[in-house]
Amino acid sequence: YGLSDEYAEGKISLGKMMVEKSKIDPAKTLLIGDTIHDAEVAEALGFSCILIAQGHQNHKRLEKSNLLVLDNLQDLVKAV
Repeated sequence: YGLSDEYAEGKISLGKMMVEKSKIDPAKTLLIGDTIHDAEVAEALGFSCILIAQGHQNHKRLEKSNLLVLDNLQDLVKAV
């Protein structure tokens, strides 16, 4: 599932459709993102979330989400 809209409009509604169609358990799902909006999407869908500061937004900005923020994908492997 993805969007061609660079502003990520509709991620939450698309995510809700994905959850319903896929029958995934939100309590057992981890969203890995690189924006505050990804954190918002995860919260709206009931997912856990880890943010990676190697994408659209920097570490300092992502820290405002109060989620775990890692510097890169290699750190993600260590964290999970």
